[in-house]
Amino acid sequence: MSRLTSSSNNRTKHLPPIPPLAQSVDRRVSEVRELICERRRVALVYRRSQSDVDRSHLEHMDRALASYNIDIPGIQRCVALRKV
Repeated sequence: MSRLTSSSNNRTKHLPPIPPLAQSVDRRVSEVRELICERRRVALVYRRSQSDVDRSHLEHMDRALASYNIDIPGIQRCVALRKV
């Protein structure tokens, strides 16, 4: 009985290196941190101005955070319940 051996014909072509999972997570975390910091800044401006432009900017920021499965209004409601 002969053994099956792998030959160069059976080997797959070299695939491009996949970035480690930790790097992609770190990148996403930094993006979310930047979005949250920007949202805090815009929320403070909106509290002072009460303008429609700032409100729409906040809505845009909430949609961007929702793409990362982060629900800022839901978090705010939970925090408000804790304060009571």
